[in-house]
Formats: sequence, structure tokens, C-alpha cells
Amino acid sequence: MRTFYRLTLLFTVFIAIVFVAAIIAFNIFTSTSSIPVPDLSGKSLMDATMALSDKRLYLKIGGEDYSTDVPSGFIMKQDIPQGNKIKEGRTLSVILSKGPYIQYMPDFTGVNIKEAQAIAAKNNIKSYRIVTVHSDKIEKDKVIAQIPAPEEKGNKDLSLLVSDGAYDTTYYCPDFAGRPIAEAQELAKSLGIELVLNGTGNKISDQQPQTHSIIKKFSKVTITLKDDEKKEEKIELKDPKDSKESKEINH
Repeated sequence: MRTFYRLTLLFTVFIAIVFVAAIIAFNIFTSTSSIPVPDLSGKSLMDATMALSDKRLYLKIGGEDYSTDVPSGFIMKQDIPQGNKIKEGRTLSVILSKGPYIQYMPDFTGVNIKEAQAIAAKNNIKSYRIVTVHSDKIEKDKVIAQIPAPEEKGNKDLSLLVSDGAYDTTYYCPDFAGRPIAEAQELAKSLGIELVLNGTGNKISDQQPQTHSIIKKFSKVTITLKDDEKKEEKIELKDPKDSKESKEINH
């Protein structure tokens, strides 16, 4: 009977010890409060460390990457998003910015816009602005200038100034008929007209478009050539005998 009471007492003590231990463990586990994760993006390491230490959290650098938006040495990303709740003592891993990827701007001046676009794609320049202006000197669709300048650091915010060609100039087609070729060519050059020669000769007999037709600068005018008309001289040949007979009659 005493043995039974002793076993019962020991079992009761054991249950009490287990119960107390469970309560202690539960209290220890639940005593660590949940903390909302702060936003570390854009902060320096010092500022981020201070912000975490106030919440009994720790910081670890998980890597580095290039960024055009976040300055070098500042935090770009964090492994646990802002607002998530975690326990005290946790460590947050962050990615630091290495700053922008330094790249020198290619030279686009003087090249066709399609070639310029190919150069931009090759150099990973995805965003650029094209501004067109009329120019009497630069051929249409060629790059006149650029910002940033060639060999300048950086590959963002590229602007290209592209020629839209000269303004359309219209006037009445001059009369080339009867002019010498050299004179006609000089006149055409001064007006920005291209002469197309048809036939042979040194004088112009016809033209297309006709005189006083409305044409534009850089238009083509076809001229028909001919030789100068030469007057034939008639020479009367006299027989020497006739001259001699004439003299004898006079005597």
C-alpha cells in the first residue's frame, strides 16, 4: 500500500514538473514580440544599422549590384519586404548599390538615323529622344548633334538632333532653250536643279518640264541638245577660158 502511495506521489511530482517546464518554455517563446520590418531602401549602412538596432534586429550585406537610381553604397533591396512581421534577433540581408554602370556615349553625329538606332541598341541604350530640324547643309535623316556629347560618361537621357532636309523651295522652271550647255548648267546649279542631257550638240532645243512649269529645288530637268546650224556658203567657180575670151572681145 505504501508503494502505491509512493508511486502516485512521484507521478504527481513528475506531471507538475512537466507542466511548469511547459509554462516556462511557452513564456520564453511568446515573450519575443513580433516586429514590423522597416523600409531600408535608399538608406546608408549606418542609418539602416541604427534603424534595426532599435528593434533588436541585425543587418547582413547579401551582395552588390549596379543602379542608376540608388547612389553607390546605399541599400537597393532587402530580402524581407517592408511591413512583414518578424521576431527579435532576426537578421535582414540587403543588396548594396554600386552606382550606375559607367559607359561612354558613342558618337552618332553624321550617321543615318537607322544606323544610329542600331548603335544605340548595341550599346544597350534603350531610351532616347529624336528631334528633327530642317537643314540646307545636312542630308535628310542624318544626325546633326547629340546630348550627351560623344565620349561623355553615362548612357541615359540621349537626345539626337536629326536633319529633316531643306525646306521645299518652289519656283518657275527657267527657259533653257537656245542657251549654251555651260550657261544652262551654271543657271541650274544656282537654282539647285539637276540637268539631264539628252542627245548630242552644244545648244539646247527643248526641255522637260517646259518653261514656267512649277518645280521644286533639287528637281530634274531633261534638256535636248542639238548642233549649231551652219550657213552654207555658195562659191561660183569661173572657167579661165571664159575670162580670156571676154578680154579678147573687149579689145
